[in-house]
Amino acid sequence: MGFLNFLKELPNLEKTRNFNVFKNYDLSVFESYISSLELEPNESERKRRISVIGTNGKGSTAYFLSYFLKSKEDAIVGTYTSPHLLHVLERIAINLNAISEEMADSAFLILKEKSEQPLLNLSYFECLTLLAFQVFKMQKCNWEVWEAGLGGRLDATKLCQAETIVLTKIGLDHCEILGNTKEQIVREKIGISGIHTKRLFSMTQGDQALDDFIEKEAKAKGLDFYRFQSTVQFKSYLEENKNYAKFVLDSLKISVPDKVMQSSIQVPGRMEVLRKEPLLLYEPAHNPDAVFSSVAEANPEILIIGILPDKDGLSILKKLESFENLEIYLIESEGFFRWESLPKTDRTKLLPLSDLPNILGSIKKKALALGSFRLYPHLRSLSF
Repeated sequence: MGFLNFLKELPNLEKTRNFNVFKNYDLSVFESYISSLELEPNESERKRRISVIGTNGKGSTAYFLSYFLKSKEDAIVGTYTSPHLLHVLERIAINLNAISEEMADSAFLILKEKSEQPLLNLSYFECLTLLAFQVFKMQKCNWEVWEAGLGGRLDATKLCQAETIVLTKIGLDHCEILGNTKEQIVREKIGISGIHTKRLFSMTQGDQALDDFIEKEAKAKGLDFYRFQSTVQFKSYLEENKNYAKFVLDSLKISVPDKVMQSSIQVPGRMEVLRKEPLLLYEPAHNPDAVFSSVAEANPEILIIGILPDKDGLSILKKLESFENLEIYLIESEGFFRWESLPKTDRTKLLPLSDLPNILGSIKKKALALGSFRLYPHLRSLSF
């Protein structure tokens, strides 16, 4: 059986959204797989690994870090991210190119032959993480960037044991698992650190008390602390994250050539132009803070939003109230959040997914589609 067919057999919390299982989860079982497969990192490997945590901006920050690192001579950069836009193997990339099915199968065959325990006991995310460990080992990566999944303390990527942790913006998301305050979420995220962690980078959060809390947590763990502060007013969150990634590498004494820094870098699925006339953008914002920031930045006239069932739809609608001239279409379909029970205004309309082509074909105004990565394939499948 090939890797992709095997993966389909595993329990996938990203589909079931039953994250409550984390309340009784620990990493010891997955750690035993890492150990038995001889994938525990040595000091040299830990030095070249960067772990990216946070609520908003993880994916783009990981992308910029990888983009800059792969510009170095003879660089082989492994990047592990989640979720994916179109194909699951996008999550494991070498120099930002998704691995092939053949490479996945080769790595999977090694894991099957060496494992002392049934791989079927792993979860979907654990299995992908394990495969990434094996692929990066096979490819002899000299840099690795690991984006955490849901949290940090209980995240499978914790076992990459990176010496460097990069914290992006914190928002209220997955509160039932991570905590009801940003401070609780920070503590859970920074819990990805271990005995080998040496340093923590953090973006300015726009909240001095939260910034101070993050620094205090870092120092309590004995970590060198670096805060990214800039007097520049960035034109977009992507520009800010790009400069943040450069700050991290500069601090690690890894230079980023000016021509690379000044180049136009399109992060897949982030403020991506899907249609030029009339303009249609896609952005994966799916929690209240990220939705508000994305709409404020893009300044669309039409908003199409589809989020997953476990998201805070009510708080998102409240955040959107300040955009008085915004026409809002709420995706209403199986697998997405059910908006029908929430209070709406004359500016909000329910939109069955099947009607998406008709709406996008008829609107003549600047539009922003945002929300779950599940929405992206539907948008990309349309002919404009």
